[in-house]
Amino acid sequence: MASHVWRQADWQAQDPRPVLFMVHGMLASHRQWIRHLDRLWPYVRPVMVDLWGHGDSPAPDDDAAYRMAHAVAQFDGIREQLGIERWLLCGHSFGACFSIRYSITYPQHVMGQVFTNSLSGLSPPGTLGNDAERAERAADLLARGVAAVRDMRFHPSKASRLPQEVYDDLVAVADRTNPQALARITRITSPELTANPDLERIQCPTLLLNGQWERAFQPLRDEAARRINDLEVIDLPAGHSVNLEQAERFENELIAWLQRRNFV
Repeated sequence: MASHVWRQADWQAQDPRPVLFMVHGMLASHRQWIRHLDRLWPYVRPVMVDLWGHGDSPAPDDDAAYRMAHAVAQFDGIREQLGIERWLLCGHSFGACFSIRYSITYPQHVMGQVFTNSLSGLSPPGTLGNDAERAERAADLLARGVAAVRDMRFHPSKASRLPQEVYDDLVAVADRTNPQALARITRITSPELTANPDLERIQCPTLLLNGQWERAFQPLRDEAARRINDLEVIDLPAGHSVNLEQAERFENELIAWLQRRNFV
């Protein structure tokens, strides 16, 4: 997977700031985060990843590459390459599925984590489709390519509350997402996305920045509050794309949480 180290030339060997590893949502890329990075830079060293078939990452032909265990192992390889023992995680929606699973699989390497609305990450197994439905969607992606990507319900062209510049950028990024990779993600990765059965296994301090206007997510927000130990929930006046709809609040709340927990 392609990783992007923000201002790597400015990193110092003895820099005390923690690394913040940021994982984007479906049909997005590391560009989902770049508007925040100058503001976050005084507090953390941001590192971003592009998931398979997204952004600058390739679309492997090997089905095994799309297993959740393989993805989080790739994340840990990035951590090792950076030469750090522990880091902070930040995941949005689809990306939160991976960051949460990493925190469960590699708790010794996680200081804390923040995530935003993630239906796929918190819903009980089987509630977001079955194998037959996933196979049908995957076949459609292979048959129609970019047209099928455009028809996906979470394609950013359907968003209504984003600034025009952000909207245009996200649509362009989404249209470059590899349909073959999305077909494999739909068929192979999707059944493994939810962390719902394992929420009690999360050991690190966790922040949920909840877009309270996404009504379908609110019952899962409440379930997370009941089941995740050391979870802080902050409700924001936003829908699904919390960090893009409420960019300044997202930054302020994240920085305040980092300070409260003495991470910075």
